[in-house]
Order: sequence, then C-alpha cells, then structure tokens
Amino acid sequence: MKKTRVLFLIISFIIGALPQGWAENVLSDKEILKVSQLSYQAEGGFSGVQSYGVILSCVNGQVSLLKTIHDPRFPSDKAILRQIGHMATEDYLKLWNTLDRHGIFKTANAPKPKMDIMDEFTVRFHAKVGERHHQFDVYGISRPEAARYFSLQKLIDNSVQMQSLWTVHNETAKKFGQTARQ
Repeated sequence: MKKTRVLFLIISFIIGALPQGWAENVLSDKEILKVSQLSYQAEGGFSGVQSYGVILSCVNGQVSLLKTIHDPRFPSDKAILRQIGHMATEDYLKLWNTLDRHGIFKTANAPKPKMDIMDEFTVRFHAKVGERHHQFDVYGISRPEAARYFSLQKLIDNSVQMQSLWTVHNETAKKFGQTARQ
C-alpha cells in the first residue's frame, strides 16, 4: 500500500496534479513578473560533462534565458556551450505557478546519500521572487529517493527546451569522438 501511495504522488507531481491542499499557492503573477529568478546548476557526474544548468530571469515582464553545458573533454573554444534566449511571459508564469503548487519555496535539501555516489550529479536549485529567496541541494539527482527533485529539474528543462542544447552537445561530441550524454 505504501509503495502505491508513493508512486501515485510521484506521478501526480510529474503531471502537475497534486492532491488538493498539498501545497498552497503563495506567489502572484505581478510579483513574479516584477523581478524573479529560477535556476539550477548540476555538477559532477560520470559522463565527462562537468556541469550543466539553466537560469531564467524576469525583470519588469521581460524573461531572459541562459542554458549551459560545460564539457572539458572538448577543445577549449567548444568546452562551454551556451544558448541565450527569451521565454514567453505566459509560459514563464505557467512554470512558476506549477512550481508554486509543488512548494518550491518549502522544498528542503534532499537527504544525503548513505553510500558513495561520486558518479552522480549534484544539483543546486535557486528560486527568487521579489525579496523571497530559497535554495536547496540534491546529491545524486538520479537516485530513487531524489525522484521529486528530478521531476523539478525535468519540469524546468521541458519548459526551456534544454534538449535542444543537449542535441548540440551530442553533435559536438560525435565530431570530437566523445560519448554523448542525454
């Protein structure tokens, strides 16, 4: 029974349909559009990629986006891949409202692993709206007990189309004979 409930909550979280009262919305669209920032930075891992991340910033309704992947196996002029862009205000608000429902400002650090996970990425999330600021860390984002945090990362990635930068990375990896990561 307990596994069924956990599975239900994970699936609900992924599709954005948490049970009523799970997390209360505390952010207004006006606050979010005035000044806000959302980011994550992943470091470590076994793939050869040193780090990757996303930064979304909004000031007075203008949403800016930066996606990066740092792969030191590539020549120095290609080691850091970046995509700079913008996001539609409606999509940005939708992302924030979903994150607000999931309690982004109440999320604690993930429990530290009980064994060595040097081959896993450590991810630091950062959320800021106005004066409200929150940060939390996840050691080993791929661990089953980190599924909730992995879902947050995927929600952000899907919203900013992070896959497009991974495609560029994979094409670059093929060009230089490296193994691609996705």
